[in-house]
Amino acid sequence: MPENELMTRERQLLANLKQLVQERSQAEKRVASLLHQLTNAAEEEHQTRLQQAETKIAADAAEIEKWHAAEKVRIETQLTQQMTAAETQHDESCDTLANEISLAEEEAKRKLEEARWEGNTVYEATRHKPQETYDELLLQIDASVERLQKVQQQVQLWLHQNRK
Repeated sequence: MPENELMTRERQLLANLKQLVQERSQAEKRVASLLHQLTNAAEEEHQTRLQQAETKIAADAAEIEKWHAAEKVRIETQLTQQMTAAETQHDESCDTLANEISLAEEEAKRKLEEARWEGNTVYEATRHKPQETYDELLLQIDASVERLQKVQQQVQLWLHQNRK
């Protein structure tokens, strides 16, 4: 009997072991299933957050692009206004200088004519005086003419430089 009892005991232990193996197998399946569910849930959460982040980044980029375009238009408009103002000021300066040059040329011509007339008058009045007096007057006239021509050249040079 002891052998029979041992066999019975062995069968019982084997049955218990079988039951434990089955229970463990089921527990491992439940753990694997739960792990799979949690992994899928985490992946879905990750994908959702990733999509939200990409959407936010795209919206922010669109907003930045919109701001950039508006700033570009504002700066271009400001530049155009400043350029127009500068061109207007330049044109007005050129016109003013042209008028001043014209007046200076007329004044120079008038003074030249006066100097010639005066020189001729003095010559006629002092025809019998020494030639030196006449030469001095001509030198003075020539100096005045040269001075006026230099002024005219400087004004023309200045105009030429400022029209560029």
